[in-house]
Parts: sequence; C-alpha cells; structure tokens
Amino acid sequence: MKKKFDKNNFIELNNEFLYQKLEDFLRTEINDETFFIIYNFLQLENFKQGEFEGNQYLIQKMNTKELLIIDIVSEEFVKDHSQTRFKISVSEMIELLDEMRTK
Repeated sequence: MKKKFDKNNFIELNNEFLYQKLEDFLRTEINDETFFIIYNFLQLENFKQGEFEGNQYLIQKMNTKELLIIDIVSEEFVKDHSQTRFKISVSEMIELLDEMRTK
C-alpha cells in the first residue's frame, strides 16, 4: 500500500530541523532539469539501490521502498550526522514530487 506523506509524522519521527532540510532539498535540488531524472530513479523498482548526487544533497536509494537523503555539503563541517541526513519512503517522496508537478 502506498504510504501517504504526513508532515507531522515526519517531524515526530525526525524533528522540525530535518523537515526544513526536506523542504530545502525539494527547493534546491528539484528543478526542470532534474525532476524527471529523480522521479524515474525513484520509480524504477528493478533499480533497487543507487545514488543520485545533486548540488548539495545526495539521494541514496536503500532499497525499493526507502531513501536516505544526505546534505553532503553540511556533512563536511560536522562530526555528528544526525541533523544532516534523514530517511523517507520512496512512495512519500514520489507523492511530494507529484504535488510539485501539479503546482
């Protein structure tokens, strides 16, 4: 079943700061040039693992259901990576991208 993105649930599992990172990721990495590249990367279930490196963020596809988003620029300056990376389901990210496309 497709998991629907819930902002409050995301904040509860992570925190408000990481939600801001998610919004920053969507704002800085998703544009006309990258939208379909990232969208197709996420949708391909036969592509179980892999990475997409943007200007500031790295998307690691952990498996067909889960992503790890890493702020690679910020990680250069900190030892504790708990506030520079977060997990989100593939279906939730696809939902967020679909919402961006319809705006």
